[in-house]
Amino acid sequence: MTRYFIADLHLSNERPDLLRAFDLLVDYLIKQSVKKESIELYILGDFYERWIGDDEQSLWQQSIESAFEKLLHNKIKIIVFHGNRDFLLDQTWAKRIGVILIENQLVIEDSGCRILLSHGDEACLDDTQYQEFRTMVRNPKWQRDFLARPLTERIALTTQLRTQSKAVKKEKAADIMDVSPDEITRLMQQHQTSIMIHGHTHRPALHAEVEGHRLVLGDWHNHVWLGCLENGCFTQIKMELSQLLATHKPEDYIQQSPIEHRLKLDN
Repeated sequence: MTRYFIADLHLSNERPDLLRAFDLLVDYLIKQSVKKESIELYILGDFYERWIGDDEQSLWQQSIESAFEKLLHNKIKIIVFHGNRDFLLDQTWAKRIGVILIENQLVIEDSGCRILLSHGDEACLDDTQYQEFRTMVRNPKWQRDFLARPLTERIALTTQLRTQSKAVKKEKAADIMDVSPDEITRLMQQHQTSIMIHGHTHRPALHAEVEGHRLVLGDWHNHVWLGCLENGCFTQIKMELSQLLATHKPEDYIQQSPIEHRLKLDN
């Protein structure tokens, strides 16, 4: 079993370079599926820059769904987590696409270790303003009311909220927007895990925690990050986006990219 991990791609029509990078990753995974017995792809939230309902369909969104179709056709299992940008993805969408949708956390096991997977935003407790917003938009009634609005109105409201969020972020201390150590400990104890993997903070790193280790996945912006769990070892590689797009041999480039983080699982 080989598991791959990505997070915070923020795909949209405004970033065709990231859409192309995802296509290259899909091609790479399909080639790997020929060599490996079983592959799973975990997308730990904010795959889309926004998701405001199934009725917003465009060519770039259809191209992503075609990419998912290719992966599934090659027997690659896809597990998608809610992020803070695409929390309106629902089970109807997941069934239509053929993926597994996780709304909060998921525990997997590898080499005798229990591993907690999450987008990670629920652990940023010091950012009380964001947590209030998160509670509001995760409320089923708020979501029903929002989705009942016309598409144009949803687009306008989402744009407004995003603009306000960017302005507020500039006024916040950086540490407030990171995860709370106490909450990480609580979550790992609650789920009885010794490893946690998440995204959201855009601060890729390997941390020692009270309960074990925490791996933070990198966001896709000027770089492409890819985590891999195989043979009892987790690695995360970092690729230059421009170089990945320019190379004539993307498979070789991905395989030769430097490992930024490595963790040997120990049960």
